Amino acid sequence: MYITDYTKRSDLATPPMALWSRGLEGRIVTLELQGQQSRMADKMETGSFFTVKHMRLIERVMGILRVVGRIGGPDRLIHKLNVNNPNEELERLLKCVGSIILIGVLGLIYRAIF
Repeated sequence: MYITDYTKRSDLATPPMALWSRGLEGRIVTLELQGQQSRMADKMETGSFFTVKHMRLIERVMGILRVVGRIGGPDRLIHKLNVNNPNEELERLLKCVGSIILIGVLGLIYRAIF
């Protein structure tokens, strides 16, 4: 699964070349879901907004050292957000989406992109 909070990093694993990833170079995290977290991926809708709790960034050797995200365990760590009832973090992320992504948004709010 691929997610973004629009923060730019130079050490992220490269996502697949696809139309949805254009203009998001260095801003897409490859998220590895382990255990019960992998069931949540089936329920996620492309383009929806979620909070992701306890994501760890880990290094993987992919020809060169790259960073991917990982979550696992039995607790519910992914929560869908309601765009019609946004909180402060979601409002900041939505502004970032609509502003040609000049500045990344820090935080744990992500947009699911497949």
